Amino acid sequence: MRAKTLEEVKRGYEIWHTPSQTAATMERDAEAPWYQWARRVLRDVHGLKVLEIACGTGALVSWLAERGARVVGCDISECALAKARTRGAGEYAACDVHHLPFADHEFDIIVCCETLEHTLDPAAALCELRRVAKSGATLLLTTPSYLNTYGLYWVYLWLRGRPFGVAGVQPIDHVFFSPMIALLVRRCGFRICWSDGLVHYLRPARDRLEFVERSPRLRRWLKYFALHFALVAEVPR
Repeated sequence: MRAKTLEEVKRGYEIWHTPSQTAATMERDAEAPWYQWARRVLRDVHGLKVLEIACGTGALVSWLAERGARVVGCDISECALAKARTRGAGEYAACDVHHLPFADHEFDIIVCCETLEHTLDPAAALCELRRVAKSGATLLLTTPSYLNTYGLYWVYLWLRGRPFGVAGVQPIDHVFFSPMIALLVRRCGFRICWSDGLVHYLRPARDRLEFVERSPRLRRWLKYFALHFALVAEVPR
């Protein structure tokens, strides 16, 4: 983790979403594994009020709006939101996930893909999502997990005295393991309905085990060792 204040995080993400990002890049981002998973899960959203946290350039917001959801996309980056608004669907708000500008119990569904690890205080961020969620609301959450060959590779680098980790890629980046994520979600007042694993490698960034990803049974068995841990949770009624 490098950024230590909200302003540093915001400044970092304005750089991350540079004006040079092309339409082709925006569409490629829309096909990320976590967005593919979210689209599979979110089958019937017509008439529901949906919040996406860290919506970026708005690919999922647009997809949800086209299917009849009343959707709001939030991001800390004004640059990202300017691109998102060019899609012409959904509403957008520039805000910090720790202090959302919404009333208590406002949303039916909250989507938080690959975002929790980039917050200053992950527990506080999850509690804020819990605040704006209705009773019985659904949370879709994905985040990287390093209980896998990536984590083992970092141990190897540490033993060799070489640099390791994710620092330098994003303004802020916590390292999570899948059981930690599940525990944090429960502690913040959600009940986990089911979980999944996205992207499996035999070796870091090589030898992707696509046969695992094509098999629901194998994914269920190996979900805690995937590179991305995904879960669906709900607010108890």
